[in-house]
Amino acid sequence: MNKIIYIADPMCSWCFGFSSEFEKLRSALPEYSFELVVGGLRAGPDAQPLDDRLAQELSHHWQKVTAMTGQTIGNKLIEQVGQFVYDTEPACRAVTLMGEAAPKHQFDYLLAIQQAFYLHSKDITQPEVLAELATPWLAADFFLELFSSEAMIEATEQDFQLSRQWQVFSYPTLVYSTEDRMVLLSQGYAKADAIEQGIKQIEQQIAEQEQADDQ
Repeated sequence: MNKIIYIADPMCSWCFGFSSEFEKLRSALPEYSFELVVGGLRAGPDAQPLDDRLAQELSHHWQKVTAMTGQTIGNKLIEQVGQFVYDTEPACRAVTLMGEAAPKHQFDYLLAIQQAFYLHSKDITQPEVLAELATPWLAADFFLELFSSEAMIEATEQDFQLSRQWQVFSYPTLVYSTEDRMVLLSQGYAKADAIEQGIKQIEQQIAEQEQADDQ
């Protein structure tokens, strides 16, 4: 089965802005397999304490996201200068965990995390908050045990490395993947209809190439 690989970060504002279009895309393409790779936007060594400069930068980005996508952002954590560290690794690890423990719900959990952060100002850098958000699908104690495991930390880092290997440094990114090829489908915010059209064009090009190879 051909698949669509979604490279994203739970704390990426453009990924949140794209979330409605992504859900439309998944609903419109039930015959495709969707796979999530977390990118690590500001993870670990790249995490930044929230200072005035970063707060201003984030505010500017969020205003652009709202203007382009219509997705309201009501995050008040941006006001906590000096008290909040913008580290996306914990949320990325949590989404990776859900992909391992309850893969059918990974995208549901990603959306729950995005909404908790961008609409309700939940501090999703905290394991307990992430565990609470996971309770519709996993017991909190079980979640926390897995979350702190070396295996889950390594699995998350493998996703980060894969994203870098593919030269993906901008999110959201969608890749069309077959057994023998990967094609960039979209990068940045895009409408579901336009992405569907892109898939059709890619598949037509592949079919034409295979036909030419057979001649």
